Amino acid sequence: MNPVSGSRNRRARNLRLAQALDEQVAGLTVQRTSGPGDASRLAAQAAAAGAASVWVAGGDGTINEALQGLVGTSTTLVPLPAGTANVLCREIGLSMDPFAAIPRLLRGNTRPVTVGEVTWNRYMGGNTKRFFLLMAGAGLDAEICQSVPSGLKRYLGATAFMLTGAVCAVRYPYPGITLSTQTPPTGSVPATAPTPDAPLVIIANSRNYGGPFRLAPEAGLEQPGLCSVALSARGPVALLRLAWAVLRGTHTRLKGVTLGVGERFELSSPHQVPFHVDGEPVGYLPAVIRAIPDGVLLRYPVPVGAPSGVDAIATVPASQA
Repeated sequence: MNPVSGSRNRRARNLRLAQALDEQVAGLTVQRTSGPGDASRLAAQAAAAGAASVWVAGGDGTINEALQGLVGTSTTLVPLPAGTANVLCREIGLSMDPFAAIPRLLRGNTRPVTVGEVTWNRYMGGNTKRFFLLMAGAGLDAEICQSVPSGLKRYLGATAFMLTGAVCAVRYPYPGITLSTQTPPTGSVPATAPTPDAPLVIIANSRNYGGPFRLAPEAGLEQPGLCSVALSARGPVALLRLAWAVLRGTHTRLKGVTLGVGERFELSSPHQVPFHVDGEPVGYLPAVIRAIPDGVLLRYPVPVGAPSGVDAIATVPASQA
């Protein structure tokens, strides 16, 4: 957990959350981060020491940091919603109340899930790699993630992204992105070549995007591949039309929206195009993204209304969890 992130109310809540966890989770050790990279280091140390699970109280960015230290280990990642959008927690059907989430996670089930891996060249000094559970995006949404002021994000939450997005929609030059896709094994859903000059490309491991919005309906954490979403909308008016369609769930039928499925993707552009990983800006194209099936163990919550003492998650299909 990060004891100093967010507003004063959120910081106070996180301290109460640490106390609640200490009372309910046997053998718990609370580790407080103090700067970027701490969550990755602490999670890796916990896994190396043989911890059964690492509980992460934070937003998708903090969870992504912890993920870096847990991929390929036998330690389970347990997410607690204590951030802005909490996309991962929504994806697995978890309550947005972290206190209510604790008992549901304690009674839940651990499953191996697919992890996305992004590789790119940084500072001309060799390849850099980062994992993600939700999505990697290049273009306008990465520009928004990169431009939103940290103070505004801390105090306004999702509203900060909306305000910054409105400004970026007007000022962003919308350079084209070329996407090359390697299709999944025979028998899987075939990939469709996206628009080669789309100004916004998202490689999704989760259905949800930006909170409760279903951007990639074919995606799923337990699917072996990843989904590509290429959006050709340019300018504020086209983006508003696209946003309205996403809210209604009809965007997949729009001209200029192209979906695909694959195991490996290459994104490039002749221009300087930023990209983000789970909402955190990390670099610029070109980049290679690939799926790692069963890359990390993830705790799913027991369904709402399940009888006390029953591990009912085992009877629920993954798509409904």
